[in-house]
Amino acid sequence: YSRRLKVIDELERLSDYFSAFDSIYKLPRSVRGRGRKIANLTARLITRQWGKRKITELKHKDVNAEVYALYATRNNYEHGNVGSILAEGINPEKFKERVRLLGYYVHQVALLYIMNDTFEEHISRIASGDCAGLASIYG
Repeated sequence: YSRRLKVIDELERLSDYFSAFDSIYKLPRSVRGRGRKIANLTARLITRQWGKRKITELKHKDVNAEVYALYATRNNYEHGNVGSILAEGINPEKFKERVRLLGYYVHQVALLYIMNDTFEEHISRIASGDCAGLASIYG
């Protein structure tokens, strides 16, 4: 019972984080491949070399895959499939850490959104990996 509550708490947080991504990226609910788009945009922004951070293409693929996997979990939750999520044998502590990391990604993307009045105009370029012209707190 306690394990179930811990996982559900994190699923609620996960849902909130993806709602934040929806608001930032302004993707309509009808967009096909929405989870893939959110994962790609987030990975591009998180793994962009801001300042002196060095990021590899492998890191981009890892972030993209993790965000998409969490998006799929969030979809299962929002469609009432809590039982199937719990049946996967999720470790609450590991899941909490994964959700916490997604929260970090939301905060980083939100900072970029806030710092760039023309963020929405950059979305299609960001999707292809071009983050040039975005102001960043990292330099």
